[in-house]
Amino acid sequence: MIKSFTWRIKDTFVDYVRRFGSVTVVEPAGEDGEGFVFPLEASESGLLRFKGSVEFSAHGGLLSACVANPWVHAESAGSYVTIDGTARTQTEGSRLRLAEIAGAISPDAVLGTYSAVLSEVGVALFEYRYEAGDSLAHVRLA
Repeated sequence: MIKSFTWRIKDTFVDYVRRFGSVTVVEPAGEDGEGFVFPLEASESGLLRFKGSVEFSAHGGLLSACVANPWVHAESAGSYVTIDGTARTQTEGSRLRLAEIAGAISPDAVLGTYSAVLSEVGVALFEYRYEAGDSLAHVRLA
């Protein structure tokens, strides 16, 4: 049974923000040696909803991003991660499709580690500094 979603998001981004700003993990999310850990809030066939957030800020707030309440969607056309939308990404009040997960996750989702790449619309979170298809950190369902 899946209990958590662990993701470092994008190593170079996290390292950069830590060097020039701050990374704030908001409960119930946490952090371990493998990344940011989001506990499972609810699940249904094809959807795992996790809770908590990680806020990134640097350069006096000019660089600002938030990864909040990630959901893992497992559909026949592919699996992907969405997060809460924000005004900054012009998706406030909806979900932002942040990452595509390589390899299919069954609708009943299995434990494991999966590769992820940045989605076409996910580039907005990083203020277009990265391109769609760029590698992200692996995601782990545990």
